[in-house]
Amino acid sequence: MTTFWRKPLAAALSPVRAGLRAAARLLGAALFLFASAPGDIGAAAQSGPRVVLSDESGTAQTADAERLLARAAQQGQLRVIVRLTTGFTPEGLLSGGRAADQRRALSDAQNALLGRLGPVPSLTRFESIPYLAMTLRPQQLRRLLADGQVAEIHEDIPVPPALRQSTGFINAKRLWNQTYRGRKVRGQGQVVAVLDTGVHLDHRAFNNAIVNQACRSSNVPNQSTSLCPGQRPRVNGGRSGRNCPGRIRGCDHGTHVAGIAMGNAGAVKGVAPATRLISIQVFSQFDSASSCGGTAPCALSWSSDQMAALERVYALRNRYRIAAVNMSLGGGFHTSACNSHPLKPIIDNLRAARIATIIAAGNNGFDGAISSPACIGSAIAVGSTERTSNTVSWFSNHSRLVKLMAPGSGIEAPVLGNRFGVKSGTSMAAPHVAGAWALLKSARPNASVPDVLRALRQSGARVVRGGIAKRRINVLGAFRRLT
Repeated sequence: MTTFWRKPLAAALSPVRAGLRAAARLLGAALFLFASAPGDIGAAAQSGPRVVLSDESGTAQTADAERLLARAAQQGQLRVIVRLTTGFTPEGLLSGGRAADQRRALSDAQNALLGRLGPVPSLTRFESIPYLAMTLRPQQLRRLLADGQVAEIHEDIPVPPALRQSTGFINAKRLWNQTYRGRKVRGQGQVVAVLDTGVHLDHRAFNNAIVNQACRSSNVPNQSTSLCPGQRPRVNGGRSGRNCPGRIRGCDHGTHVAGIAMGNAGAVKGVAPATRLISIQVFSQFDSASSCGGTAPCALSWSSDQMAALERVYALRNRYRIAAVNMSLGGGFHTSACNSHPLKPIIDNLRAARIATIIAAGNNGFDGAISSPACIGSAIAVGSTERTSNTVSWFSNHSRLVKLMAPGSGIEAPVLGNRFGVKSGTSMAAPHVAGAWALLKSARPNASVPDVLRALRQSGARVVRGGIAKRRINVLGAFRRLT
């Protein structure tokens, strides 16, 4: 899952990168799991719910309901994300009391559906988007498929972290020395929310920087165990944003990601060292070797837990100046925007509140495709470049869906044990963009998501692979354009 390598080794491996990228493409289906299909739906279902599930290659498809039922029968249960026919508009676009009216209608529709289904083993409700996530027995799934108030049914598939000295290369250090309206530009006054495996709360890189914590993690019979305090599915406050246990593969990931965005430990600084952090742990423990790709236990994240965590960030939008959300996770093979993905409505809510959702593009080495949920059109999909050159990293997915590029190869940042380590991946590229977003918003707090994205796109260096050109971020250049 994690690739540790330094630049000399990367150079030595240069002759075989093409072969490695080809192998990554073949492995991609096994590593990337969640499925969604492009296209939005209307407010009302037509001829029964639209069913979306993952086939054996991990790609998205609209499936026959009988295939979904067969999976439920084989496993004895199935975890799904359900979109109701209740109408939805991002709350930031609603005036007066219409947002409250929309929430009441949503709650009524949820209650009505649950009354028709009866008790379910595992349930997640959402307050601001027309969804429910639940684990259903086959007979309940059959009732759901026949329900006229259900618009879409998605498999809820767990995904891994997108694993695989860069602040100077993107000109962040030069921006730190700029003065704007009487103060240095280091991300002060801004907050970045990191949805990941939690962070090492006592690491010196985060001294006094963590302003809020939460955990969203699911107990699903025979599949996953919650990693929240007390094994509860939802916890706010306390030390709930701490890293999951180090004995579980992947649990140092969130510490590294957060450190890249905003860590501040002497000489080792993140992109926006004066920015504060909201840490939300969204991974669950899986003990099946088949779920973990051969080595158990491992940490994987249910898409429904990501939705719940994003809704928590949205609930905090008026308490903190949240510049961006970072999600360095995902899976699948998507050549077009996956705008029916269940995460899109809450990402749209955040975008209307001027909060960017920044997501790693994935590490399969695909040309022309990226992973989910980065493929959502209103998200900011980030690919990886080499640490000190404008070359696309061999492992990075690359397509026209990528919005920005940032360094992701051989990045040094905090890890567990109050130490520092080197990791590579689009997981490392995404928090460079999240930190850059915080720097720019500290200068222009009211800038919209399109404003900041446009400044970053217009100022960065050109990066090309497979005939597809994208921009590697240049924070100083973007600052000059934005201000």
